[in-house]
Amino acid sequence: MVQLLRELNSNFAAGNPYSCLALLRAVLDHVPPVLGMPDFKQAASNFKWGQTDGGYARMLRDSRMLGDDALHRQISRKPGLLDMEDVPHRRYLNRVLSHVIDAL
Repeated sequence: MVQLLRELNSNFAAGNPYSCLALLRAVLDHVPPVLGMPDFKQAASNFKWGQTDGGYARMLRDSRMLGDDALHRQISRKPGLLDMEDVPHRRYLNRVLSHVIDAL
């Protein structure tokens, strides 16, 4: 997970939204086992986050569609529409990761 986060930070700094969204998906796939949950959807809904952090977790859960778009949209002559403004705010992931660190 540490390497995924390094790559996410590097791609964020370079302004690569597709890479950021793909890496964010990968990071979020690693969170649930640490929190004792089967998937991030369950973790966002059922883990004891607290009000604000729970809101951040749910925002990350709801942003999964952006990762799907980055990873699974078929090639087309139309230009890609994702940009850095589509990448969820780092605060959301930082707060979720603080709970992962506490759970270790």
